[in-house]
Amino acid sequence: MSSLNFLTIGLIIITIINCKINDGARILGIFPLQGSSHFVMCERLMKLLAKNGHQVDIFAAPCYFAFSRHLKIPIIGITTSSIYDWINEPLGNPTNLAFVPCLFSSLPSKMNFWQRLMNVVLFNLVKYQFNYYADKQKRYIDESFGVGYPSIYELSTEFDLVFINSHYSLNGVKPMTPAIVEVGGLHIDNSGDKLIPELQQWLDESNHGCIYMSFGSMVKIESFPKEILKIFYTTFENIAPVRILMKIANKMELPPRLPNNVKTYHWLPQIQVLKHKNVKAFVTHGGLMGTLESIYAAVPMVGFPLFNDQIQNIKKYEEMKIAIFLEHECVTSKKFTYALNMILKNPKYRKNIKKLSKFYFDRLMNPQDTVIFWVEYILRNGNILRSRATDINFYQVELFDIYAFIAILILLFIYLAYLIIKFIIKMII
Repeated sequence: MSSLNFLTIGLIIITIINCKINDGARILGIFPLQGSSHFVMCERLMKLLAKNGHQVDIFAAPCYFAFSRHLKIPIIGITTSSIYDWINEPLGNPTNLAFVPCLFSSLPSKMNFWQRLMNVVLFNLVKYQFNYYADKQKRYIDESFGVGYPSIYELSTEFDLVFINSHYSLNGVKPMTPAIVEVGGLHIDNSGDKLIPELQQWLDESNHGCIYMSFGSMVKIESFPKEILKIFYTTFENIAPVRILMKIANKMELPPRLPNNVKTYHWLPQIQVLKHKNVKAFVTHGGLMGTLESIYAAVPMVGFPLFNDQIQNIKKYEEMKIAIFLEHECVTSKKFTYALNMILKNPKYRKNIKKLSKFYFDRLMNPQDTVIFWVEYILRNGNILRSRATDINFYQVELFDIYAFIAILILLFIYLAYLIIKFIIKMII
């Protein structure tokens, strides 16, 4: 190779050294991720880059935005969710809180006055909180890279490109600069492991339908309180002869007397399971990656969200009539049975998610080709997508100084008019 590229990827960081793209790039991935359910998106990106002729190595370690300054190279970001509220401003991305809800709220896009007020307060609170704790990490940058580096906020203004795990069909239409690229569904790989013959046969024979139940890689269903597991058992018996396929890490931890219509595995190829014609519903904790796979396979959901974005995800899906929201703290077998029967017997859920699935993946390029194009675009062209809004103060971006100047002119005009009228009246009298 005549020259080498060097690429560093983190949860929200990729660094690149320009070189001849035809030679390929030497890529180092740095992922400070604790959950495999979100790492899967970054892993998919690295595999795509390797498949496209780039040399890839991966490590799990803390990453800093300062890599870009230290190596004097451009920087690209990747986030496994929709764009975070605190990253819009440093990226020069316009934020309209009149119709774009805060990421960590459950507010609708069509908000009344009080909801918009709540949205503004929550947005600024979250942004302030992030910046406050991010500033405390500055000392680690000084220790690792030396003194003289700017703040975390200033370093975050240097991104050349950011990939976000969203799509307007699901997350709504939002103002975005060209440097923010939606690649929702990037992690979905339909060429993965196939169903083992035993499971394939069991699903093929599920003529009354099958419900798939999994709470992801970080939550063990068998660790739930026995009272809730008993509710699950009763519900499964209520919907027989419909079958249930469950991802259970350790079957020995389940209470005894598992219903006869239930089959468990410690691991399952989720996309292949969801794509099976007899799988009619997905019982999920509402994690973004799993629910996107459900949308891909057009399988409606029953959600038991536990924390974080899972609550917002399932509430949004319920509004779109592709899922039913249940609270795990107060679930009963009656509520759970009703929810499953609604999904199984009401055709609107299947119809709506099929429509969304078609819309979600109807794109000029699929997410995989999109990330390859834009990474190599930065390799070829460098830093040309960065918004000029990052170089000016926020009050200039929002035109507050212009509005203030106009307001002063209007007040001066009113005052002069007042003086003139007062003078004329005085002359007449």
